[in-house]
Amino acid sequence: MNKSIIALAVAGALTAPMVAQADATLFGQIRYDITKEDSTDVVSDITRIRFGVKGEETMDNGLTAGYFIRTDAAATDGSVNIHKSTVYVSGDFGKIVMGDGGNPNEGVEDRTEYGLYSGTFVNMDSGFSAGGISFESADYNGLKFGVGVGNVDTSDGTSSNSFGMAVSYDADNWGVTVGAGQSADTPAVAEYTDFVNTDGTNATTAQTHAEVAASEGDSNYGISMSGKVAAFNLGARYSVQKAKGGDDTKGYAVGGSYAVNDKLTLKLQHESTKTSDTSMKMVAFDATYALGGNASVTLAGISYNKNAEVAATPKKDAVKLRYNISF
Repeated sequence: MNKSIIALAVAGALTAPMVAQADATLFGQIRYDITKEDSTDVVSDITRIRFGVKGEETMDNGLTAGYFIRTDAAATDGSVNIHKSTVYVSGDFGKIVMGDGGNPNEGVEDRTEYGLYSGTFVNMDSGFSAGGISFESADYNGLKFGVGVGNVDTSDGTSSNSFGMAVSYDADNWGVTVGAGQSADTPAVAEYTDFVNTDGTNATTAQTHAEVAASEGDSNYGISMSGKVAAFNLGARYSVQKAKGGDDTKGYAVGGSYAVNDKLTLKLQHESTKTSDTSMKMVAFDATYALGGNASVTLAGISYNKNAEVAATPKKDAVKLRYNISF
């Protein structure tokens, strides 16, 4: 739907007139899930309604200016929120991106995310949810690097100051990424009382939650590799979250996919995270069948070890059937 009237209308409503003049592409996604978790009834719901518009234009000086706006809509009440919005300028030097975008170090996770449940245990979590600026280099014969920083506030107890960097190299059938960064600082929380337990469940009596001091964000680093052999895609990752207070968290992930034919793809994912002496693990499998017309159906299952099932936020074995439309 490139240069569609609808896309231009959305762009004009949400961006400056200069941006609306750029070539515009409307995109979106909707998901409908039927899920059965262990010891619970079957539930079905629309888990995602997402749409957006993106475009770019070559300026008189030869540089390219572009924008990306993505929104999430709630199926329950129809509310719409901006989920990601960035503007960028690119050229032979690379690309400068400003706005609510991703941290470059998240590329370490990307090489191992294959299945529907991939990314369940993530250590490289330093997204610029409050806005930021990043630089992505040009491609130097497969070698690329990126650096970025979120909004900066040097006062105590803010939720800013995340940053990250990554270096990647990609050849014809394999690639590697090394990244490091720091998640945002955590603001202080005063003592308060409500009817919610510490595990997030509702309480029958008032619960008093102790004051929590402000803390500096945890640092992280990781390395990942991916490769392709015939119809197989494989990836592996090792990453560490260095806690400013408490125990560090170490994790790894391996995943892969196999294209049976141009319609059916099988995927397998295994992830593990360890803090102190407690290891949480998962294994997941899914099969995705392309229906045509940008639609697909996926049958997926996930199983956790005992430590994950009894964690503060417990995980449950599940089976999911998903119908997905993307455009």
